[in-house]
Formats: sequence, structure tokens, C-alpha cells
Amino acid sequence: MKPKHGNLGAIRIGSATAVEKQLDQLETLLNTFIVMVLIVLVASANANKELELLGAKIETNGAYGVVVSIFAFVFLGLTHICWKIGDLIDSCDDPEANRAVVTLFTHKWMLNPFVYTGPHPASIANCALGAALLVLSWWLGLASLALLSGITTSPPAKDLTNTFLRYLYMGLGLTSLLAICRVFKVVFARIGSERSGDERCLRSSLTWAVFAKCLCSLVAGSIGWYLYYAFAHVGM
Repeated sequence: MKPKHGNLGAIRIGSATAVEKQLDQLETLLNTFIVMVLIVLVASANANKELELLGAKIETNGAYGVVVSIFAFVFLGLTHICWKIGDLIDSCDDPEANRAVVTLFTHKWMLNPFVYTGPHPASIANCALGAALLVLSWWLGLASLALLSGITTSPPAKDLTNTFLRYLYMGLGLTSLLAICRVFKVVFARIGSERSGDERCLRSSLTWAVFAKCLCSLVAGSIGWYLYYAFAHVGM
């Protein structure tokens, strides 16, 4: 007989605690990324001869490949962890799924793209901030790479490996977005559409919340693209 939805034999691997641990990892990963972006921006703007990342000092002239590799790894991690979050919520039984979704919505991480605190329009707009800042952080990473490329001895654009890594960073930004969307898809599936009136209201307000997140992310992306364009020209 085919097992019911969310079963792994007799084992339920999904739980609110497991989801919280994954979100904690995301918080640490992205906070570290933002610190590294700021370090690269400041070092590149000041044309420093070396910069320090993760406790290691790197000559600025040869730093581009190292920096873009680290940045790409961050968004590989984001994709990987978000996919696991979706799997964990999907594998919960119904009572635990409710707790897992609440954990997802209310985690303390400021850049949490999944945050949701209520149906009021002001609350929905406020909850879109995390997703917008997450998108902006990706663009700031790209902008810092553009600025760094302007102070290297050998232009990264002419290095096939660095060019590949730059496009890998861009591609992993897209896969991260798709993994985040998948988490929302799983959440909507767990809420359902033919249940109680309260759950239908939640589904409706959450739909508006996702729309607000998309809209604010587009605005943040526009700002980020402008910064990237400006920094790329400064670095030329």
C-alpha cells in the first residue's frame, strides 16, 4: 500500500524544531555574507592592497576568484537549506505542520523571506521587508564584485574561470529564488483550499503577502541593479 502523504515508513522526519534549526543556519550564513560584502565594498572603494575574509588575509589583486567563489557557495547553501525546509514541512503530520509553519513565519531572522504576522495591510507590507533586503543583499554582492574587479591587476572579465564563477553566482541567485518559491508552494499545499473558514482566510491573506514580497523584491532588485551598474562603471 502506498504510504500516506508525508510518511517515510513509520518515521516522521519533519518537525518545527528541525525547521527552526535550518532557519538558524540560514541566518548565520546570510549574516556572514553581508559582513563579507561590506568588507569587500570598503576594501575596493579604498583600493586597499589586501582584505580579510573569514580570518584570512588576501591580496586584493588576486582576491576576485576567492571572493566570488565564497559568494557563490553562500547561495548554493541558501538553495540547499531552503529545499530542505520545504521537504521538512512537507513531511510533517498535520499538528506538527502547523507548528513548523508558525516557526517559519515567525523566526527572528531579519531577512527571513517567509515571515508573516497577520492579514492587516500594514503587517503584510512590513513582512515584505525581509524578502526585499535579501534580494538587495544579493545585488550588493554582485556590485561589490564589480567594484573589486576594477582594482585587480588582471581583469576578471578576461579570465574564463572567474567569468564562470561570476555566472555561477548569478545562477545560484536564481536557484535560491526558486527554492524559496518552493517553500511557499509547500506551505500553501499544507494549508489546503477546502478546509475551515479560518484557513481559507489565511490562504487568501498569505497570497497577498507573497504578492507584496514579490513587489518589494522587484523594487529592491531595481535599486540593486542601479548600484551594480554604478559600481561596474566606477570599476572600469
